[in-house]
Amino acid sequence: MLTGGVAGVMVTLLHQSLTVPLILHAESFETVHAHGTLPAAAWHPHSLHERRVATVISDVLTGIGFSLVLLAIWQIRDERPDWRQGLAWGVGGFLATTVAPSLGLPAELPGTAAAALRERQLWWIATAVLTAVGLAVACFARPWWLRILALASLALPHLVGAPQPLDAASLVPRELLQAFQQSVLLCNFLFWVVLGVGASYCYRALKSAA
Repeated sequence: MLTGGVAGVMVTLLHQSLTVPLILHAESFETVHAHGTLPAAAWHPHSLHERRVATVISDVLTGIGFSLVLLAIWQIRDERPDWRQGLAWGVGGFLATTVAPSLGLPAELPGTAAAALRERQLWWIATAVLTAVGLAVACFARPWWLRILALASLALPHLVGAPQPLDAASLVPRELLQAFQQSVLLCNFLFWVVLGVGASYCYRALKSAA
């Protein structure tokens, strides 16, 4: 919880300085196009303070959840990773949850076209799981045929393809969208680095105390 909280707060600060200004800029294009109207059923933050609170809660809970996943894996494998191994696990998490899904579903700004939410969520989950499994098998399995299966696991979601919108039109400039996608990658990379290194340190300290 400590590691996830620290990583979550850190990435929230990064979001406030890097991604939130770009989101607000994109929302200005969306608002002008929609003449200031939003669907009644859609929740949206009514103030910058509400947006910040929602962001920090989401980021901290995400950090705690992923740190528990790392600790569970290390416990099952009976490992006591040092900071280098923690960093390697963090990079693996970044590849599985950010890089691989972004190859088919790059980060989106308000006003950009997107496929149905449920389809995108299912593809993202499948891609993250298959990538994590593929990386784990490629790193730890010895039989050559398992490594071939690992490559297949890595490639499968991209061979199937991510769900795409029928109309790819966007209200926001391409330069703004590219800047946002780069900022998301940077924020997530730093998040996973802090999470992996911090979780390994806390886990070793906890095991030593026990």
